[in-house]
Amino acid sequence: MDSWSTMADTGGNRKSEPGEILPGVRVYPNPTEVARGAARLFVDYAWQAIARYGQFMVALSGGKTPQMLFQFLASEEFRGQVDWAKVHVFWSDERAVPPDNPDSNYGMARRELLIRVPIPLANVHRMEAEKPNIGRAAHEYEEVLREHLELDDRGFPQFHLIFLGWARTAIRRPCSRALV
Repeated sequence: MDSWSTMADTGGNRKSEPGEILPGVRVYPNPTEVARGAARLFVDYAWQAIARYGQFMVALSGGKTPQMLFQFLASEEFRGQVDWAKVHVFWSDERAVPPDNPDSNYGMARRELLIRVPIPLANVHRMEAEKPNIGRAAHEYEEVLREHLELDDRGFPQFHLIFLGWARTAIRRPCSRALV
């Protein structure tokens, strides 16, 4: 392979630049840039949803990369770019532990993001995974989702943005087929 084929016109290596490799699929060089890119997408999707629907419904996940995402969103760079009063936060996954347990996805989001931005407490919708009957807690959370979210034609709640578990790093915007 000719080494010039991977060089940008500026002489830089195109492989080191984050970019869209397929429509809706972006590749970043490291987890920090994944988190920064996700923060930019969060801000963009929040603006779009608030402009169109008057609110932004997002489901968060847990883990190290989401932790960096939350830190970016809480930073001076991003915090002021979101109308937090119109953001409603849910979880795409949660562990069956109390919120103060280090393994709690809600607990991590609370520590890294929610107490650092002006989001109303009423806009934070967590699954009470510490309940002794996790099946009942899941059914109760389903009711919370159905109460706050629009339902599709099959009765499933619709989010504006869903962050999936990042062990298989993917962000899905349900209103499109794109993985980010």
